[in-house]
Amino acid sequence: MSPIRLRACLLLVCLAVLSACQSAPRARVQSARFDVRAGERAVAEKISRACEELAPRLVELVPDTELPELSVWIQELPTLYEFPLTTLPEADGFYAPDHRRIHLRQSAPDLERTLAHEMVHAALGPSWSSLPGTIEEGLCDAVSVELLPQSRARVRAGRYCAAAFGLGGLRLSLHIRTDALVSPDGLTRELEARVRLEGERRESVDPMSVFEAQAGSASTKLSVSRKKALYGYADLIVDRILERRGYAGLHRIATTARQQGRTQIPRQWLLDAAELTRDPESWQQALLEGLGPQELEELVRMQPMLLGDMLVEFLLPLPQGADLDALLAGTSMTICAQPEAASINLLAIPEFRHSVRARLARLQDKADS
Repeated sequence: MSPIRLRACLLLVCLAVLSACQSAPRARVQSARFDVRAGERAVAEKISRACEELAPRLVELVPDTELPELSVWIQELPTLYEFPLTTLPEADGFYAPDHRRIHLRQSAPDLERTLAHEMVHAALGPSWSSLPGTIEEGLCDAVSVELLPQSRARVRAGRYCAAAFGLGGLRLSLHIRTDALVSPDGLTRELEARVRLEGERRESVDPMSVFEAQAGSASTKLSVSRKKALYGYADLIVDRILERRGYAGLHRIATTARQQGRTQIPRQWLLDAAELTRDPESWQQALLEGLGPQELEELVRMQPMLLGDMLVEFLLPLPQGADLDALLAGTSMTICAQPEAASINLLAIPEFRHSVRARLARLQDKADS
């Protein structure tokens, strides 16, 4: 057999194997506009109902949007089956425009919110093509939490925190107080401090790179921490523009750029509309302004020991046989994003209180053994 014929046979074998791997999830629910597939029919039915409910609201909310007929695949790992194989291991979902198909991770913590985000990508008309860099991701996030407001605080907390990590850390005001009756040393103890929370991997990310990097593209090689910071910057700038000008105002900026023959909106236009500057400190301050009590509560719920270790250290050493419930009942730990802003008591958050108590119990058991 000639080398050319052998290569052709090998290619056919590879394509046959690939074709076998292209089978969609087995459960299928179809409607006039949506073809939803999942591993379980109940999941497919739920997402199909979400598609039908979200679609008209999305088109009504955002100018120049129209949803094509779409397929939605809910998979263990969001994967686009074509040659070569395309997978986004860290993503909860993505939109494949050539296939008009949305891929969702079945274990995503907020599957419907991720669906809404990807539906925005699918719906945006040509007048939005001038959005630079990662800004489209910020628009998709903004629309998704407008459609599903119960997700707003959690999404903003995660995005803004990641952006703050890209700027050197999240700065918070902290106050801890323990009453004398329950204090380990019998004295009223207090601590006031400004703390800075940092990500597991310290990586400085210039906010201006949000206008250049394509963080949502599968072909873009970015670290996870950098990509998360860019998403956070995009959310911040879009949130601030929408607060000031609404969707119609942001759309006017995009259409004006196209009318002037520009392929992208000039970054200065977006900075001015968001009332931000090129100085990273203005972004840091804007992030703190956007982190209200609800966002801080969600941040603590997502990472309950982010500040828990500090409280545990403050309460040590534990008296022998200490009543941990009484100790925590007589203790308060409050945080806020800015000194004059509203604060929250972390020990009123069940996830935080449980984590701190469990840590103290382990230390108590270790001391008694």
